[in-house]
Amino acid sequence: MAAKFEADREPLVTAAVEWYVRLRDGILTAAERKELMSWLQKPSHCRELMAIARMDGMVLGREMTGWHTRNRRRIH
Repeated sequence: MAAKFEADREPLVTAAVEWYVRLRDGILTAAERKELMSWLQKPSHCRELMAIARMDGMVLGREMTGWHTRNRRRIH
């Protein structure tokens, strides 16, 4: 059962990592930002993206407080 859950979740995690890297590096076009906002309409997508951001902050020792506000212009 757990293996099926992980297999079902893998595409979501992969997408969240890809979006996060692009957000972090600031390489989104206007069309891609619109696509991201559409993708983030699902709560599970938001949760996964924020989980990736938290993990990145923990691994690199970054302070994640305010991450979403510092990068707001890149998202919208």
